[in-house]
Amino acid sequence: MRRTIVWTLACLCGLAATWSAYANQTVIITALVGEGNKAPTIVSVNPNLSVNPLPRNSSQNYTVYYTDPERDAATFTVTPAEGFATPTSGSISTSEYDTSSGAYVDFTHLTPSSIPGTNPYTITITINDGANTVSTNVSIYVY
Repeated sequence: MRRTIVWTLACLCGLAATWSAYANQTVIITALVGEGNKAPTIVSVNPNLSVNPLPRNSSQNYTVYYTDPERDAATFTVTPAEGFATPTSGSISTSEYDTSSGAYVDFTHLTPSSIPGTNPYTITITINDGANTVSTNVSIYVY
């Protein structure tokens, strides 16, 4: 007895393929499933200082470089210490990745007009690729 077998294999990356075959006997199908979506990795923050000293009422430009093996569209949030500026957020499209599967997040942080009660204070940069979230902190000392 000849039977038609049809199977579809879909991966977590959104791709799928369908195959068909004819068999006169039992067919065993084995599928290897990958590790799924891997988390982004924050590679660097520039300027890279353990504590960044900045004067009151000043601004500092930052660049965060991260990689994501799947080059997923991602969102980012820059959250300052409580009571400071409004959080900054945005998105990174899949076309913004470089050939090393990396992308950049650029933002400007404004320091307060007076020396804060908690000094140095921390801002947090968070990147989410839709499945995984990573974050890093930057400490700022206001003088």
